[in-house]
Amino acid sequence: MISEYLINEIMEFTKDQVKSAEAVINDKVEEVEILRKEIKGNVLKVFVNTAKGKGTITDIRLKDDKGNILLSKPFERVKTTGYAIVSSFYIRFIEKEVEDPINIFEMANDLEEGEENNG
Repeated sequence: MISEYLINEIMEFTKDQVKSAEAVINDKVEEVEILRKEIKGNVLKVFVNTAKGKGTITDIRLKDDKGNILLSKPFERVKTTGYAIVSSFYIRFIEKEVEDPINIFEMANDLEEGEENNG
């Protein structure tokens, strides 16, 4: 069983990786503001504010400091200049037992059979 300490460390690490956010508005990528990042229990919450621009938002993305997309939230929402849209990401960290684990011996047999068929 994963300790609560390790889950908290993973959540803190993930939270620290989120450095910027962007929204796709009318097929154009716009930098948007991260309002807040917080951890409550086993959930990381990230709130993003799309205050500028107008048009149809089709995606909001969280990125790391190298520009890699960490999370994406595709949806379609029309935004006007008269208001901002706050979007939230809720990431729950849980341990889940795999009830039907992969058997490495079966995998080896499958690989050998594939090689025989190919050659």
